[in-house]
Amino acid sequence: MAPNPLKRRHHTPVPESWLFPFADVDIAQHLPSQPLLEKLVDFFCISFHHWIPYIHKARLQTRVHQGSQDPGHVLVLHALVAVALRHMEPSVLFLDFDQIHQQINISRMIVETHAMRNVTIESLQALIFLVFDLLNDGQPQRAWPLIGSLTRTIDYLQLTTEPSLLHSRSLMAPVRLVKPSNDWTELEERRRLFWIIFLLDRFCSASTGWNTSLTAEDVHRRLPADGGYFTREEPVTTPYFGIWNKAAARIGRSLANVPAQYNEDDPGTDLPPGASPNSTNSYIDASKLGAFAYCVEATESLSQVTTFFLQQRINWQDKEHAVSWLTRFKELDLRLVQWKMFLPPRWKDSNISADRAVVDMDPNLTLAHITHNTSMILLHHPIGYPPKEWNDFVALPKECSAQTCELAAVETSNIVNKFLTHTPIPFVNVQFSFCAFVAAKALLFGHQATRRPLQPEFNRLVHDLWEMATRWQKSRNTNQRPNNQAGMYADHLERLQEACHHDPYFRFDFYDHSGIALYPQHFASPTYAPTPQTRPDSSATERSIKHHTRKASLTNPHSTLSPSAKPPPPQESTHPLTSPTRYTPHPHHTHLSPPTPQTPIYKSPHMPQTPSYPPPPSIYQAAPPSGNPPYNNTGLGAQGTQQSIQDQSLLNLSDAFMDSHFLDMDRVITFEEASFLLPGDGFRWQ
Repeated sequence: MAPNPLKRRHHTPVPESWLFPFADVDIAQHLPSQPLLEKLVDFFCISFHHWIPYIHKARLQTRVHQGSQDPGHVLVLHALVAVALRHMEPSVLFLDFDQIHQQINISRMIVETHAMRNVTIESLQALIFLVFDLLNDGQPQRAWPLIGSLTRTIDYLQLTTEPSLLHSRSLMAPVRLVKPSNDWTELEERRRLFWIIFLLDRFCSASTGWNTSLTAEDVHRRLPADGGYFTREEPVTTPYFGIWNKAAARIGRSLANVPAQYNEDDPGTDLPPGASPNSTNSYIDASKLGAFAYCVEATESLSQVTTFFLQQRINWQDKEHAVSWLTRFKELDLRLVQWKMFLPPRWKDSNISADRAVVDMDPNLTLAHITHNTSMILLHHPIGYPPKEWNDFVALPKECSAQTCELAAVETSNIVNKFLTHTPIPFVNVQFSFCAFVAAKALLFGHQATRRPLQPEFNRLVHDLWEMATRWQKSRNTNQRPNNQAGMYADHLERLQEACHHDPYFRFDFYDHSGIALYPQHFASPTYAPTPQTRPDSSATERSIKHHTRKASLTNPHSTLSPSAKPPPPQESTHPLTSPTRYTPHPHHTHLSPPTPQTPIYKSPHMPQTPSYPPPPSIYQAAPPSGNPPYNNTGLGAQGTQQSIQDQSLLNLSDAFMDSHFLDMDRVITFEEASFLLPGDGFRWQ
């Protein structure tokens, strides 16, 4: 039968025709020329490598110069071509726009097909490039399944555990897919590969509210070494990083039950001058850690605030649950303060220039600092702007928390603006723009809730987000706004600001980071209500943002209260608080009263600091001298005792929140307050 001349013919494009009989394709034949690859790798070393520093730069450059044809190496190069080629100037590449676009499509298709068909280290390295690109491009829906695949595959390759711990004593040992190595640099590359995937998993959880995939049962890894040692290939030993167990850290349990920041299996026994920021059970040498390791720690803190506080259900009709939730807030707050306070002096400032007139900021340390401030904002926001039903339930440090949110947002703006102004790195990663987005939302929410003038840092953050978007877009059309993730954040902020301007009663869901829709809030996200007058002995109302100065506030830290702690002596109205790491849990009560409408605990600034009813008899007291039987803690008596315990715990928490030790804690990392020098360190940005 002759072909119908009127029927439309479908021609498969030549560059893609070979993708169907894929088994016969030699992917090395579809790489760009050798000179172009060398330029591309050099560009990678001054751009992408700062945010995903899991490949040794010198070794990568050497392999490219030698023209290595190893299949894994070729796959990584295709991933590099797919994400980096469009960020380079066409005049440098000697390619026109169509040629660049065609090469990117070919390399991306090769990576997506080959990397998902093979379980290798190189496959993970290649997929990370694509995930980084998709997240920055504002296509998280395409990145999420890849992140899920990465978190499972890294476990299949047993890279969640140090090689020294792989010698299992179980009857069935896991299949090994990665050859053992005695090369420290290669082992550090694998370690850094794991931590990059860990960061992606944590960011995905913090930005979406989903559960994390890499848990305490999976992860037993040392932190990455400082970039100087990695670049010089100088073997060093770093401490293990402790991940919180979800069961041990759930609401109602003290954080004393979670592992220390540095795992107890760390073999180090020396007692160096500097200890880990959150180490609780031993002294660990943290001197070999660098900016990348502290970025991991700060991101895990952000994940802890999200997982163990914001995602927990709140029942404010149950006083014991209220005590548990507020206790968790105080524990997390103190841990964040400790992390900031015990950072080694050389890592307390992101400006690493020895000349203070020159701003030279480490990208990973800058990201760690603004991530810490973001954690503070997310933690304190529901306390600073609580739902209306909380108002008469317990006195909260609203002014302090609201000021903490505002100061953290303002300082985040300062740090972000300085970084974009003075750092030659061409673009940032998505977590960087996310922190700026949260800071701007905090300023706008505070403005709308209090009707005070909007801080100028809001507009600066929006401008900086557009700057991030423009740098990543690398668009030839200067009249078109970038439509990537940073641009979406900036556009959403502008629409929120417009809605707030037109409707003074408009409220938005502060914890919705998707920016998908712009509707008035209909959820349980906090809304602002006027703050009741503080107690006469409290100086909270006299505090301003500028009062947040560096103080040694942890020399007399406050203790946390267990929801089931026994009642304190009646004559004590406040209690010294100790660090959560020194908390000793009390036995839990086995009988709890069902949730019922509760009488407000804190009604006015003039109410007495003890409950309006007499304190209950001690459940531990001996029989009275008269020979009467001891107090029977059952039935209504048990319920009354339990309710009194909860009331007293709420009052104690309220007193602790109004105490100067809590109010004066130095929580926020600022750009100007600290300095550190790295004299002679030529490998600091690792």
